[in-house]
Amino acid sequence: MSRKSANVLKLAAPGVPPRYQQIRDILRDRIRLGRYPVGSHLPTEAALCIEFEVSRYTLREALRRLVEEGLLSRRQKSGTMVLTASPPSVFVHTIRQVSDLYQMAVDTHSEILSVRDDEPTPPPRPDLGRDAEGDWLRLDSLRSDIASRRPIAYIVSYMPARFGWLVPELYAVRGPLYAHLESRSGEKIERVVQEVTAGTLPPRAARALGEAPHAVGVCMHRRYLTRQGMLIMSYSWHPAASFLYRTEFSRSGEAEEETAA
Repeated sequence: MSRKSANVLKLAAPGVPPRYQQIRDILRDRIRLGRYPVGSHLPTEAALCIEFEVSRYTLREALRRLVEEGLLSRRQKSGTMVLTASPPSVFVHTIRQVSDLYQMAVDTHSEILSVRDDEPTPPPRPDLGRDAEGDWLRLDSLRSDIASRRPIAYIVSYMPARFGWLVPELYAVRGPLYAHLESRSGEKIERVVQEVTAGTLPPRAARALGEAPHAVGVCMHRRYLTRQGMLIMSYSWHPAASFLYRTEFSRSGEAEEETAA
């Protein structure tokens, strides 16, 4: 049986994950075994599409996952280069639009640790609509990498108390909380504001992430705004030693942002 046939049979076997995941695993194994050495380029997209009998869309999703793992680097007109044979110690996720935030939540595991009445610190800004002076619910959760179960972020989220009736549902949410709130409340997200700050990890975050007291962390602060006001806002604390934030600008002025935790 040819190598091509073996790969196709592996992808077509019943009960296996989607094709892009299977292709990702095959390419990852080839990199690990040295078939694609560090510093070399992968075959062209056209060649890989023919080999695996998939569309460019499916192949690009597999390659995107390997880029996020830190194994590959992709540049227009330069091809796809192998950076390392083993994943680095950081969890990488590319963010270009709101849907990428959704995908990150799906690709990782989040566990709600507690829900209670609280006031956000720092307090909401006056431009946050009618919720700026209202009552809030605080949700503490821990986000982990699905594969390794390694904690990658401690998240403190605040949502207006008007959504309190949704709290019992949140423990079973698979995707991001903002998407569930948007769907159930009927309030459409119009803007997402993100700020990045650095400081000492809060004590609870340090303990949950396995960091020493007073360890330095990086905080991704996001506010999800609807026409009615604030839908939810979150403070995602990451250990500074395993965090990367990179923005690339093209001549057209479009920016591509990448975060790692």
